[in-house]
Amino acid sequence: MTTIAAPLLAPLDRAPRLTFAGVARSERTKLTSLRSTWLIAALTVVLSAAASAAVALTDASDPAGALAGGVATTLRTMAPATTVVELFVTVLVVLFVTQEFATGQKRTTWAAVPRRLHVLAAKTLVAAGAAVVLSAASSVAAWTASSLVLSSTGLRTSLVDPPVLQAVGSAAAWLVVLTVFTVMVATLVRSSAGAIAIVLGVLLVLPVAVVLVTAGEGADWSVLLLTYAETTMSHLFSGTEPAADLGRDLGVLAAWLVVPTAAAAWATARRDI
Repeated sequence: MTTIAAPLLAPLDRAPRLTFAGVARSERTKLTSLRSTWLIAALTVVLSAAASAAVALTDASDPAGALAGGVATTLRTMAPATTVVELFVTVLVVLFVTQEFATGQKRTTWAAVPRRLHVLAAKTLVAAGAAVVLSAASSVAAWTASSLVLSSTGLRTSLVDPPVLQAVGSAAAWLVVLTVFTVMVATLVRSSAGAIAIVLGVLLVLPVAVVLVTAGEGADWSVLLLTYAETTMSHLFSGTEPAADLGRDLGVLAAWLVVPTAAAAWATARRDI
């Protein structure tokens, strides 16, 4: 009787190479595989369009004024979409970061990718990309909704008009800044409720507190707030940023990005879990 030996599996010459692109793809899969991601994205686009349409209806009640305003009227009706996207992107990014800590999946991630800072960088890149896509989609939806309403006044604008494109671009750039800040806060806090409270507090509560505390003072402390980055982006994209303020505004913007990023990177590398 002849016995045929089964061939032995040849061992791998080397372990599969772990690349940053591969880590980014895995983070993208984590984001897109969640049902909540698509639900939040859909709500963001729909509510952005609804908010812009509501403002446009107000402007449409004065056809002469709306027509006289021209493209500025369209930009004013699109503005609420940015606020809607701010809120929903904050929630989306916080859940994207913190759900791994809540479920314990972070242990598996760090076991697979020992270089933790690569994970943090990949997660930030994926979140920022998602914010750009969501911001652009919401801006287009807002322009479409407002244009349909304002067409009754005779006002016609194009999505490729330079002022409209500048508004879309500046909104996306601002959302990237907010996303990076949110990722770092969520990485530090590791709590969904806590991170959302901090980010929304910085966006909504802190500006009001600064106005109340500094009322009557000569110094304008609002230029040091994170929300001022939105104005900075708008000025940069439209080319209206004053040369005298450029260094200050970019310095403030960099501080809001660098300080949380450095703290989150240190915590990610030093914490056990």
